[in-house]
Amino acid sequence: MEKTRKDAKRRFARHSDATHGWGMVLRKRINRAGSVSWQIDYGVVDGKRKRVSFEDKAEAERALVAAKDSRKRLGALGVTASPLEMAEFLAVRERLRSCGASILEAVEFFMEHGLRVKHPKLMPALVDDFIWSRIELGRDVRTIQTYRHVLRALARAFPLRHAHEMTREDLKAWRRSQGWSPATQNKAMGHVRGLFKWAIAEKHAGLDPCEGLEEVTVSPAEVEVLSLRSCEALLLTGLKVPRFMPFLVLGLFRGMRRSELERLRWEEINLESGSVIASAAKVKTRRRRVMELTPQMRAWISAAGWTEEKMQTGPVAPSNLKVLWPKFWRQAGLSRWPHNGLRHTFASMHYAMHQDEAALQAILGQRSTEVLHTNYRAIKTLGEAERFFAFMPPGAV
Repeated sequence: MEKTRKDAKRRFARHSDATHGWGMVLRKRINRAGSVSWQIDYGVVDGKRKRVSFEDKAEAERALVAAKDSRKRLGALGVTASPLEMAEFLAVRERLRSCGASILEAVEFFMEHGLRVKHPKLMPALVDDFIWSRIELGRDVRTIQTYRHVLRALARAFPLRHAHEMTREDLKAWRRSQGWSPATQNKAMGHVRGLFKWAIAEKHAGLDPCEGLEEVTVSPAEVEVLSLRSCEALLLTGLKVPRFMPFLVLGLFRGMRRSELERLRWEEINLESGSVIASAAKVKTRRRRVMELTPQMRAWISAAGWTEEKMQTGPVAPSNLKVLWPKFWRQAGLSRWPHNGLRHTFASMHYAMHQDEAALQAILGQRSTEVLHTNYRAIKTLGEAERFFAFMPPGAV
């Protein structure tokens, strides 16, 4: 035992031949064969004790000086990192400093957000998967068409970009490049927000690039409505082209949305009881709506030759409406068609007649009176409203 201890003392020469610095030790080592080497003990690095031996003392001393210098400047990293890793570390540190951030902050940010991305997807694949998920959830055809138009434009702009790599600046530049009106830009970004909300839930992205993206300012436009003369001309033209009369009357005297009218079927209209039932699947707000067929509406529909026998099954709106509807209102003498003309006209006339926002909101199926004020009401007088709701077919009592 005593001999073993002496050998150990002789091999490591702990006292007279040891050089210390920054937790590191340079020791002279006498090997079993009697040869001499010099060993640097770096201490515990990454949970393990690190020792490196050198045959030449001068070489070992130079290595010790370099290690102490690195540790002084960079801590344990200066001892364990390769030159390439050190260069990368320094470059990253400088980039973060330019942003006012530290390496620790960057690591914490990644641990919080980066690990959320478990299934990276390129934008075209992401958009396709999102659209299919909306189809599976039963979204209506018009909504799916809008998704395809807006989101595929986004995917075409960034074909090689992963969802988690998209930034707010990317979306801002893309929005500007589409040539859309301010209102259309805001609506499109609503769909983009839905896309990234879904992407985060599905672990395709960690952050929402839409966050903090402000809406484009939209200048309030005057609500356009049909004049009394135009309303009368349309109704009289409907008597000559009866196929359009139910579509016209339901829009003009009940304010149904065009999308609702395009989905409405004869089975949902009861001329005898005077009711129209718009199912939740066909209504924009997804709320079932029961509407009254007023005596005025029934009079115009009947005057155009429509009876219960003719209204058995099938769509109410004429086929190829996109082409035939402009021909119809031009035949009535109109040179242009105001946006949502039928619905806006009804809302404005009804409010002028009754001054009842709650009743009008229920008829239109609106969720808020704010939308009612900004989008659906033009200033009309009581006299105009009385004339509007007094329109009856020629010869009607």
